[in-house]
Amino acid sequence: MERLVRKYVDVLGSDELASTKFWELEKRIRRDQQSPGVVVEMRRSKLLSNLIGLLDGGVIATDDLNGFSEGLRERISWIERSRKLL
Repeated sequence: MERLVRKYVDVLGSDELASTKFWELEKRIRRDQQSPGVVVEMRRSKLLSNLIGLLDGGVIATDDLNGFSEGLRERISWIERSRKLL
């Protein structure tokens, strides 16, 4: 979230017209609201996809998963390796 706020400050501090800054900020906020680092639907069935989304978004690192089960970490590792092959 802090990274997003800094981006918003950059937009607001630019030399663009006020209307341009407003609409750019509105567009970024709408896009960022969908980011897994901002909103995550907390359900057991969504755990794996949430973690993959957080990893993809740079919100967490693989090391942050050390508290999870070995099986879950292996599944995430397998998914990441599979996606790199595509």
